[in-house]
Amino acid sequence: INVNAQTTSVTLSNLTCGTQYEWQVASHCSSNTLSAYSPSITFSTLACVTPCYPPTGLTTSNITTTGATLSWTAATGALAYVVQYRPVTNPVSAWISVTTQNTSISLSNLTCGTQYEWQVASHCSSNTLSAYSPSITFSTLACVVPCYPPTGLTTTNITTTGATLSWTADTAAL
Repeated sequence: INVNAQTTSVTLSNLTCGTQYEWQVASHCSSNTLSAYSPSITFSTLACVTPCYPPTGLTTSNITTTGATLSWTAATGALAYVVQYRPVTNPVSAWISVTTQNTSISLSNLTCGTQYEWQVASHCSSNTLSAYSPSITFSTLACVVPCYPPTGLTTTNITTTGATLSWTADTAAL
């Protein structure tokens, strides 16, 4: 491919990644005179690399006292995803990692009334992991202690105009 230039450099922008090229240059001395070509030199463009981006669109749904569904938008080129989640505690708790090929996971081993943080990264090849997405938080539903009616109802001290009523209170009763 011939390129004419009136400067001492040319910038090429239509090359193919991961390809070796050879080039040489000649001087145009007059309208009809062209010098011999210089010895050629070679170079290679950088290898073709598909960028590996983290997923976007993180959402948390189906939140219960002990579970939640974590979902995200698929990332181009991702073969799998690594999800990290942890309770928001002080000191900071360790991440729990789950790998999946889906764009959502359902967790069922959470603690009620607890705030959780989670993030996800794309696995684009056997040894390429994207950065993690910004983390988002959610809270499981509050721990509900069942409230049962009192037991052991008794009536004592019965008179013509009164009686004493007694019972055993439930442990959750205020």
